[in-house]
Amino acid sequence: MRKSGKLQKEIEEDSAAREEQIFASAVAAVFLCLLVYTITFVIIAVFQAVGRGVEPFVLSVLHKGSLDIVLLFILRRLAGVERILWAAPTAEVIALITGIIMLAAFWKTLNMKYAQVR
Repeated sequence: MRKSGKLQKEIEEDSAAREEQIFASAVAAVFLCLLVYTITFVIIAVFQAVGRGVEPFVLSVLHKGSLDIVLLFILRRLAGVERILWAAPTAEVIALITGIIMLAAFWKTLNMKYAQVR
C-alpha cells in the first residue's frame, strides 16, 4: 500500500509540473502573439489608409485565416498536442514577415513615383 501511495504522489507531482510547463508555454505564446499582432495590425491599417485592398486582405487571411488551421495540423503531427498553441504565434510571425515585405515593396514604389514627380 505504501509504495502505491508514494507512486501515486510522484505521478501527481509529475502531472502538476507538466501542467505548469504547458501553462508557461501558453502564456509565452499569447504574449508573443500580442506583440506581433500589434505590428501586423499597424501594417494592415497603413494599407487600408492609402486605399489598398489586396494587401490587407492577404495579411488578414494569413494571420487569422487558413494558415492557423494548417499550422494546427502540422504542429500536432510534428510536436504533439501540447505544442499546437504555437500555431497562432507562428501564423502571426509569417503574416508579419509578409507584411513587412509588402510594405517595403510599396514604399519603394512610392519613392520611385515621388522621384519622378521631382
